[in-house]
Amino acid sequence: MIYKARTFVKSSYDENDSFGRQVLIHWLRNQKWVSNISSTEDFGVDIIVTDTRGLDWGFEAEVKTNYPWTSKEDFKFDTVSFLGRKKKWEEEGFYYALICKETKAICIAHSSVIYKEDYCEELRIETKDRSGADAFYRVPKNECKWISPQDIFNHNS
Repeated sequence: MIYKARTFVKSSYDENDSFGRQVLIHWLRNQKWVSNISSTEDFGVDIIVTDTRGLDWGFEAEVKTNYPWTSKEDFKFDTVSFLGRKKKWEEEGFYYALICKETKAICIAHSSVIYKEDYCEELRIETKDRSGADAFYRVPKNECKWISPQDIFNHNS
């Protein structure tokens, strides 16, 4: 199937990319296993983290708006929706982080958890920026890691 709704929208990117990266990097900087963080824009995964063993890990940040959450308990859906267009990096393996614009909370899952056929849902999208078919992966929220704003900004993670 051709997914026409996957058009790059520069205005959305400009509004959200820096914010999402900043929140995720702030959390990553306080993780004891992280030794280096690189977030050079190359339109690949957003952030490459080198751990204390010298292994690299990819992280993708996406900002979600209009339904604030701080934890799994107050997330209003039973599943978490991840974009199908990021599946292109599935073989490399990466962590996909959703950042709440309103609260700065993070929901994160590894691509090996997200991109399962059982979770795939194809939809027709009609918004001001996108139109056409697209695929989403609806992951049960218990399969995700939830990081509260307090854990991100109080260095307690």
